[in-house]
Amino acid sequence: MFDRPKGYRGSYKQWEEDNIPPQVVFEIISPGNRLGKMIQKFHFYERHGVEEYYVYNPITADISGWIGGSGSLEEIPDLQNWVSPRLGIRFEMTEAGLQLYRPDSKPFSSFLELEQERQAAEVKALIAQQQTQIAQLEAQVAQQQAQIARQETQVAVDLLKQERERSQALGDFVKRIYPTLALPLPRGGNRISDLPPLQGGIKGGKSN
Repeated sequence: MFDRPKGYRGSYKQWEEDNIPPQVVFEIISPGNRLGKMIQKFHFYERHGVEEYYVYNPITADISGWIGGSGSLEEIPDLQNWVSPRLGIRFEMTEAGLQLYRPDSKPFSSFLELEQERQAAEVKALIAQQQTQIAQLEAQVAQQQAQIARQETQVAVDLLKQERERSQALGDFVKRIYPTLALPLPRGGNRISDLPPLQGGIKGGKSN
């Protein structure tokens, strides 16, 4: 359709389309088609000003076509390499059946090819989705590992701080005790076992 909004239509109702008839009509023959019905359709399209009318039988691979002119549809004598005046597409009959070519000479995809393309697109989208999920999981794992590393570092810092505090407390204790006893702290000593023994004990109080 030309000069009409794009969109799905269950059926084309010309009186709802500004009385613009479909310019090009493709009819695909099916086992349910009857000759009388086909003749009625032909005259209907002719009466309503259809520019091009094509009928294709996929079982026999036969195609017929008519083009509008002088108020009637005139049969196209030969459709081999025929180019639609309105669409610019080219018709070619091959051993496999009808092949249509775009105005840029590229062939239209068959129903099988379209289905394969659709399935390939779905698989590609699924793979992309899985790759995104994997990347998100990897980012979460990296974040958790970084958090664990920060926690382990903090634990080590806390332990070192506690050890320094214990060492400082021990040093303060020794400094308070030894000056009172007038005993020097051995150079390089930093443990209670490094302290020299007290001579004579601690005086004070009564002894028996």
